[in-house]
Amino acid sequence: MESVRVVERSVVVPSEGTPMRRLWLSSLDVDTAARGYVPVMYLYGCKPDVPSEDVVERLKAALADALVPFYPVAGRLAADSSGRPEIDCNAKGVLFTVARSDDLTADYVRGFAALSELRKLFVPTVDVESGAMWAVQLTFLKCGGVVMGTALHHVLGDAPSAANFIRTWCMMACGSKLVDDDLPCHDRGLMCARSPPTVDKDLLHSVMSPKISLSAEARPVVFKVFHVSADQVADLKRLCQRTSTFRAVTAHVWRCAVTARGLAPGSRARISFLASLRRHVRTRLPPGYFGNTSIMLSATAAVTDIVSGTLASISDTIGAPVQRLNNEVAHSAIDYLELELARADNDEPPPPKEGSLPDTDLKVVSWLGMPTRDADFGLGMPEFTRPPDGSTPGVVLLDSADNGDGVLVSAYLEPASINQFGKLLSTTPAY
Repeated sequence: MESVRVVERSVVVPSEGTPMRRLWLSSLDVDTAARGYVPVMYLYGCKPDVPSEDVVERLKAALADALVPFYPVAGRLAADSSGRPEIDCNAKGVLFTVARSDDLTADYVRGFAALSELRKLFVPTVDVESGAMWAVQLTFLKCGGVVMGTALHHVLGDAPSAANFIRTWCMMACGSKLVDDDLPCHDRGLMCARSPPTVDKDLLHSVMSPKISLSAEARPVVFKVFHVSADQVADLKRLCQRTSTFRAVTAHVWRCAVTARGLAPGSRARISFLASLRRHVRTRLPPGYFGNTSIMLSATAAVTDIVSGTLASISDTIGAPVQRLNNEVAHSAIDYLELELARADNDEPPPPKEGSLPDTDLKVVSWLGMPTRDADFGLGMPEFTRPPDGSTPGVVLLDSADNGDGVLVSAYLEPASINQFGKLLSTTPAY
């Protein structure tokens, strides 16, 4: 920790007056409250000719401008009279930290695999009691490179929402102005539950992943990033009968993980992944909807079918819950979460935030197709964007590789299976 020293802490507030109100949150938003802050880290290459003071001032000014249309980001997490979380849009601002390192370089960051340590160095720590919605830390490295670490409270929104805010901040840092199509929509009532809430349990349980309880004891975890080339992705899609990149790569990842973990042939394995409801509610959400819209889907299969079956059949298993997504499923999911909130016992202890998934479970998070690498604040495109966290084995992140060259697979797996997983992943199956 001595390698990075904080030189400034400040708060950036909106550059103009913003609505002062309490923002009601949907059940999809409230369901994310316990997840807390989502850390993300951006690495920018060496820019020795750009004075750090100029970078800081430009980004602060642009952030202040971006907080005008995205005013909930400058608010604080609060609760209504019944204890339901909501956002107090009070313009108290975003936490902004500037740090420096006299010995760390971009090469060090590129090659560092201990993500928990990267988070301690480059992602700001937010006092939960403060209720701050978002925090950012700029760290200037010895070589002239810059690391930007952000911590966004999940109740603000999902990945597309966060990407929209970052894109707006970048536009303003580069001198562009917002047009009407870029404006965010803060009407969370568009994703409210029906009155009364109505849940088709059979339909919902065939699609939605049940809540998974983490074991109390955390298993050791190793993090590695693997590259699936564009040519291999094309081969995987061909084997899966021209399906999507997500389904083809996820089918391959699932088979590799199940095989590398050596699961018992008679057992069943489960895969879980997020799916957005944006296109599945009857009243289509506006493109700029700023909030949470995702639910966790899951699929299960016998281990023998995953290891010995065709890649196309595995892809079909993954695609089945996605194909069942429709307006009724979307609203059943929203209503189910609303009913869960109503039944919640305030005296019941919260589930552990850290622990281990069952070794039969794999959770896949996809950033494919998202503009995670478009965060150009005038420093050029980031070399990589990465969530510098991962204490739970069995989690895999898919992201687009540089220049469209395939997919990056960031895997958090057990030490005993990570190397075998990598070997299997690099080999295209025969069927």
